[in-house]
Amino acid sequence: MIQRTRYFWLEFYIAHKGQPYYEPLVEWMSSGFANFLLVEGEGEDVVQRVRTRIVVPLRKKYQTSDQKNAIHASDSPITAEREAILISD
Repeated sequence: MIQRTRYFWLEFYIAHKGQPYYEPLVEWMSSGFANFLLVEGEGEDVVQRVRTRIVVPLRKKYQTSDQKNAIHASDSPITAEREAILISD
């Protein structure tokens, strides 16, 4: 587990800047520790399997509110690539 700075989370979630949940999300993520898991694969079927078998069950089990998710999943290949670079630094 690692604790990242507020600056890290501001950059990590930059695609959501301007949304009403952006600042609360950054505050929430800055308040504790995080684990990162990078799942790679080709094709939409891989993405769908990861979402249904990993993301959704973990959110159901650990999410405490809409803004306090226990798990994040990238919303596009471009975003995933940018986030993978951020977490590897």
